[in-house]
Amino acid sequence: MLNKRCRQEIRMRAFTLSELIIASTVFLLVLLGLVSSHLFGMRLFQTTQMKLGVQQEARTVLIQLSEEIKSSRRVRIGRGDFFSFLPSLSGEPQIGNAIQIYPSQDTNDFIRYFRDPTDQNLKRLSSSGTGPDIIARAITNEFVFSAEDHLGNILTNNRNNRVVGMELNFYQLQNPTLNLGPGQLFDEYRWTTRITRRILE
Repeated sequence: MLNKRCRQEIRMRAFTLSELIIASTVFLLVLLGLVSSHLFGMRLFQTTQMKLGVQQEARTVLIQLSEEIKSSRRVRIGRGDFFSFLPSLSGEPQIGNAIQIYPSQDTNDFIRYFRDPTDQNLKRLSSSGTGPDIIARAITNEFVFSAEDHLGNILTNNRNNRVVGMELNFYQLQNPTLNLGPGQLFDEYRWTTRITRRILE
């Protein structure tokens, strides 16, 4: 009789097969939710880290470029590379891949920023320096610089109170490197700014 009662208690404490399947399914769903939320968090952290890296680079460029433009005597926008600079003519849209900044009245003393089409990097060249320094990498847009009025319209002359616009469209983010486009985190990454000079001609 005691043996029969023990068997009944054991039978009451054990799980049936359907209960085990249901418990296992619930456990797997909870585990799957935890893993997917952890992976989402890691991806979000990676996204934030890359955005912060790009913003830090952009901030460095902006501070340097902004100070040079604000304190310059003259600014010209046009086409340029390591060897030469051709300013946009009067009557043409004042846009280009390069900007030449003159800190003084001496036209032999200049600072040139230009997008190099060979490696698609934005570079800085100084008349007193040796070679170009890479300022930003992986730029897709050909025209980086523009001269605009206060409403954002591109000018066709060298108006005295013009605003210098700069736009960088990245196809790749740095730190860590990530290509943009289909299947990646972003379709594109764009950075724009507007700068005015303190000293007017």
